[in-house]
Amino acid sequence: MVGTPTPHATEEEHHDEFYRCDASAVFDTPWFLEVRRVLANLLMRRGRGSPQDRVLSLGCGDGRVECLMASHVQEIVGIDVSSVAIDQARARAAHGGLANLRFEVGDIERLALPPASFDVIWMLGVLHHLDQPGTIKLLGRCLEILQPGGVMVSNDPSARRLIRVFKAFVRMQYRKYHSPDERELDPHWLAKTYAAVGFNPVSICYNDFFLGPLAWLSPRGGSLVKPLSALDSLLLAVPGVRTLASDFLVIARKP
Repeated sequence: MVGTPTPHATEEEHHDEFYRCDASAVFDTPWFLEVRRVLANLLMRRGRGSPQDRVLSLGCGDGRVECLMASHVQEIVGIDVSSVAIDQARARAAHGGLANLRFEVGDIERLALPPASFDVIWMLGVLHHLDQPGTIKLLGRCLEILQPGGVMVSNDPSARRLIRVFKAFVRMQYRKYHSPDERELDPHWLAKTYAAVGFNPVSICYNDFFLGPLAWLSPRGGSLVKPLSALDSLLLAVPGVRTLASDFLVIARKP
């Protein structure tokens, strides 16, 4: 079953429809298994990953990354606007016997989250759904919730991505999986926004040259995953070339 969100669907409606109809067809592919593996490794290396860490995951979706990371931290609290996604995340955690995961429907403004209550915050695919004032407001709220010395990691599509030149050729597929409010973000603008809110230090890490887009646009082709993953890693290792990557992380610390 393939869902087709209406053109004027809200973010909640769009993501409910996606997780109800399409998520497994995309996220259970060899492509996305590799994308999540690479992302999990980066979270471990750059986002603390201490066994004592309490992690807040904003925009957790159906909890796949959180389940993958559960054994590396003390606790993960996942929040998402989609009730369908949260139901799936809870079922996934229960099936895996992962008692240190908790999932809630809502957003950061409506949930009671005390100041300095988390060591790490993940926002994996969240900020590119917000406008500039919304981004600044959310980053400020996250700064309050983090412990001093805590780390925040966001992952978003880059406005400088090389693959954007092919967008016209996949317009229908792009619209199928993207909500009306999504946009690509400039990595340097976002890093400066983090710094202006009060995070220090702030760094950019390019993490996906083309694997993620291939997973969305061409879910089949599992035999090509390993060689193309190796090529993806090679491109990300080249100075200058890596800035044309599809996605980027911002890693920031609360002073």
